[in-house]
Amino acid sequence: MAKRPIEPGIFALPDGTDQPVRLCGSRCEECGAVFHPARPVCLACHGRVLSDARFSGAGTLYACTHVAMPLRPGMRSSRDYWVAHVDLDDGPRVQGLLATDVSAPCIGMRLR
Repeated sequence: MAKRPIEPGIFALPDGTDQPVRLCGSRCEECGAVFHPARPVCLACHGRVLSDARFSGAGTLYACTHVAMPLRPGMRSSRDYWVAHVDLDDGPRVQGLLATDVSAPCIGMRLR
């Protein structure tokens, strides 16, 4: 069965199993600002010349919050989770859920 992203343009799936998934985004050719997901217009300079960019997903934890309620209404799971903002090494700040093996995240810690 072939892999395919849930939403096109969010992730770039690798051809081989030993390659990592990369985040898709855009880079402004006028000012160098980067965005995830990709944007048609630069938020920094309002430029309209943006190129495709791929980001590794490695970065530094900027902020996080612990959530002790279901991820979606109606879910019966009692598992709580962490929502985090991560400054990517090669890209923008992104928001996502932390992996379950992170029990006590610290601002400034390295993540992938």
